[in-house]
Amino acid sequence: MNMWILISTVFLVNLLYIFLRAFQQQNVIFKKLVLIIPCSVAMAYIEVFIISTISIEGFSHPLVLAIGLGGGIGCLSSIFIHERMRNGTT
Repeated sequence: MNMWILISTVFLVNLLYIFLRAFQQQNVIFKKLVLIIPCSVAMAYIEVFIISTISIEGFSHPLVLAIGLGGGIGCLSSIFIHERMRNGTT
């Protein structure tokens, strides 16, 4: 697989994964019970994809950077969106 496509894909997928993890944590804290199971299933699919991709491609510094940056942005985005949902603002 082309290295830039791989890095972009892993960045976006990990952004979504960490977004969901942070979102899930807030679902538990604020007792949003309806969202917990769908969020868990989505996290499982994404986690398997990330682990499979890394096991096939192996270790690389650009891959680690993409995963780290995607995770940080995903977490910040999740906090922002969950806060807006909880306060009812759009």
